[in-house]
Amino acid sequence: MSESKAVEKRKDALPPATFLEQLDAVGVDGFENVTDDMISLPFLKIAQPNSPELLPGGIDGLRPGSFFNSITGQVYGPEVTMILLGTDKSYLEWEKGSTGKLVNRYTPEQLSDAVAEGKVFKGDFFYTPKDDNREIKETHTFFVLLAEYPNDGPMLFSFKSTGIKHVRKWVTKARAMQWQMPDGKMLPAPLYGCVWDVKSVLNKNDQGNWYLIGDAKTLSASRIGTLLDDKFAQLQAPVMAAVGFVKDVQFKVNLAGARDVTDSAKDDGIPI
Repeated sequence: MSESKAVEKRKDALPPATFLEQLDAVGVDGFENVTDDMISLPFLKIAQPNSPELLPGGIDGLRPGSFFNSITGQVYGPEVTMILLGTDKSYLEWEKGSTGKLVNRYTPEQLSDAVAEGKVFKGDFFYTPKDDNREIKETHTFFVLLAEYPNDGPMLFSFKSTGIKHVRKWVTKARAMQWQMPDGKMLPAPLYGCVWDVKSVLNKNDQGNWYLIGDAKTLSASRIGTLLDDKFAQLQAPVMAAVGFVKDVQFKVNLAGARDVTDSAKDDGIPI
């Protein structure tokens, strides 16, 4: 056998590189040119009695009071297990009327500058730009991960109007939470260290019915454990990956979506 044929035979005898070995050799994952503004995070919403997703042709199986994913349409039911990853506060400018189109977003600093420059006027309940066909509403948002659906990734869970009081109660409650370290010491838990059971609650008044995570007196979010508990230990890796993602991706509102930052209805059926 010639030397060249022997070398060729030895080459053929080598097993082909595995898929993971090929990935390692390539050294890129295809996301190198993806920027923050190309990423649209899904919203975790609560279906309201007047939600458009309940109309014919909407989301199958969705009922008022159920949590659902705004992008995939996944329905999670009226109760979810949730980890809070981070928070955001902004002011969203909406067109008045039935369309409720979202037209702008202000950070607290940007809104303060706009008021100082006379471009926006502060009212008793919300801000109004010079174009009086619009209104600016304070909006608080949690970045969340659902414990039973970690592969659905981080979602945005937003509140405005009377829903903001529940955010304040929740953050206050979360800041007081502790977890037990392996050496037995009790230390303050990070926001994403706690696991919460969250239920939607029907609220009623003369102006209608709507669902929130609580009623006039109570918050329907209760801690059921921490990531250091054995039963939630499997969530440690996906939570840390999600926290890293939220930290790296700048929060941007998708201005093309008219209803993305509400609980699936323009005013959630809630009076200002």
